[in-house]
Amino acid sequence: MSSKARNLANLLADGAVSAVELASTLDLSSKSVTLAPGVGGKVLQMKFDQTYITSEVVISSGTYYNYPTVSITPVSTSSKILVMGNPTFYTRDADGAGTANTDVYVQDVANSIEVLLHEWINYSDNRATTDGTRMKYPFAYLFTNSVTTQRQFRFRAYATPGFRQGRIGGENMMTTLVFEIQE
Repeated sequence: MSSKARNLANLLADGAVSAVELASTLDLSSKSVTLAPGVGGKVLQMKFDQTYITSEVVISSGTYYNYPTVSITPVSTSSKILVMGNPTFYTRDADGAGTANTDVYVQDVANSIEVLLHEWINYSDNRATTDGTRMKYPFAYLFTNSVTTQRQFRFRAYATPGFRQGRIGGENMMTTLVFEIQE
């Protein structure tokens, strides 16, 4: 083995390979490279949905608005599922006091698991802007996985009881990304 190949093998074992070393003429075709324990991790697959929400949606008190659902069929029983999204919420002074108090959840649909990500998103009172404010919130949550059957994930907006309504913002692109990750 040449000294350059030996040096690269040592760097791979240490997990410290720079772009300079990778830009070599080392031929690894039909060979495998084993990383040291704790080094690596990779995205096994990614699914996504992009839906343009054309107008605002009012959510009645005590009900949910479900954003688009993304399905993924894991290839590993020991992976993690990372769900990311960017829902938009809307509030305006014309809604009046006591409106909104919208909570945001991410949901594992098949397993009926909901995780609260944020609450009191778009509460409206006399200090709210007259024409309204749209706010886009980036969210991410990591689920564990132990199956290779289809799973479904989505974000949900919930107008908490005791308030007149919640509202999601329209005229925007809602993107939901679902990654299967092997650690």
